[in-house]
Amino acid sequence: MKPAMTRFQSSQLPPSQTLSRDFAAVRCALRPLATCLLLMSALVALLPSLANAAGDSDRGKVLARVWCANCHIVDPQGTGQDIAPPFPIIAQRGTPDQREARAFLAAPHPPMPNFDLARQQIDDIVAYLNSLAKK
Repeated sequence: MKPAMTRFQSSQLPPSQTLSRDFAAVRCALRPLATCLLLMSALVALLPSLANAAGDSDRGKVLARVWCANCHIVDPQGTGQDIAPPFPIIAQRGTPDQREARAFLAAPHPPMPNFDLARQQIDDIVAYLNSLAKK
C-alpha cells in the first residue's frame, strides 16, 4: 500500500496551474533584475542633464554681458545699465541654487525680453550668478 500524499506533485496538478506556478516563480526570480535594469536606464537617461546642470561661469559671464547688460549691471565692476536689479544682488537673493533666476530665464515675462535661451545657456548664466554669490 502506498502512503497517503499530503502535497500534490507538479505532475498531479492540472497543466494550467503548473504553467502559472512556473511563470510566477520565473517572474519572482527576475523581478530584482528588472528593477535594477530600470534604475540603471533611468540613471543613464539623467546623466546628460546632470552634466549640463553645472554650467560654465565664464561662458555665463560672456552671455550676461551680451544679453543682460542692456538692463542689468552684470558684474561687480559695474558693467551694464542700472534699469533692473544688478546681478550681484540677484545672485545673493538666489543662493544656493538660483531656482528663481533659472525659472525666470527659462520662461521670462515682461518687462524682461524673451531671449529664448537654450538650457545650457541658462545653466551657464546660473553658474555665473553662483560665482557672484560666493564673492
